[in-house]
Amino acid sequence: MKAQKIIPLLMAAVVLPACTSSGDDGYGLSDYSLVRANRVQVGDGSMTVAPPRPWNRHHAIMFEDIRDVEDWTLNGPILDGMSFVTGL
Repeated sequence: MKAQKIIPLLMAAVVLPACTSSGDDGYGLSDYSLVRANRVQVGDGSMTVAPPRPWNRHHAIMFEDIRDVEDWTLNGPILDGMSFVTGL
């Protein structure tokens, strides 16, 4: 009986942290991080933008020959987005 109580707790302890990320610092299992509505540096830091509302930042890994590419989206990459390419 004790094992029947421990197994679900262990499963929850392993699965639940995978569902979260820690927000705007970019750590966690998510590839997305929050960009607040204030001036931020994008790409390799050579360009700054001031978004009028919060966006979701995704660091692209598709382009290996370009130094820094950043994709932002409001509702998901298929619905809307914009890309910043620096270091060409």
